[in-house]
Amino acid sequence: MRTSKADFEKFKGYCLKWQRELGLDDWHIYVFHKPIKDSFADTATSVSGRGATIQFNTTWHDRPLSDKEIEECALHEVMHIVTAPLINEARARFADEYSMEAAEHAIVTRLTNYITRLKNV
Repeated sequence: MRTSKADFEKFKGYCLKWQRELGLDDWHIYVFHKPIKDSFADTATSVSGRGATIQFNTTWHDRPLSDKEIEECALHEVMHIVTAPLINEARARFADEYSMEAAEHAIVTRLTNYITRLKNV
């Protein structure tokens, strides 16, 4: 099934919503509507530049194209940005325990802040 411009605009809006909700205001996120092989969407990140590119596929196979599915897909891609610093550290040639723990702690803090706001804990 082809994704429409309206589907893309919803996806882009959801990406921006989750960027705000998860406190990723220090990231520049660019969203594009392009063909992708074997994926509904894809995210590439530059941790040092705090930049990310999210691509929304022009075709979806084997998955319904509902607002719920589009939002879940957007959240999934934004979560790749949340975890990008940890993945970046894990791939680093000279990764050390301190750097890995700092990256993990940043993710834990971000998710704690979000859940606390959500649940008014």
